[in-house]
Amino acid sequence: SRMFRDDLEQLEAGMLFYDAFFRWCRDAADETHNWPAGGKAP
Repeated sequence: SRMFRDDLEQLEAGMLFYDAFFRWCRDAADETHNWPAGGKAP
């Protein structure tokens, strides 16, 4: 890649993002925003 010359360095950077995204998805599964169903945006 243009940003990384070392494959392991690129993998490490990618895993940091993957782990953060996975945890956000897992922990936010029950999150609600109390949005009205079928309503129009203001």
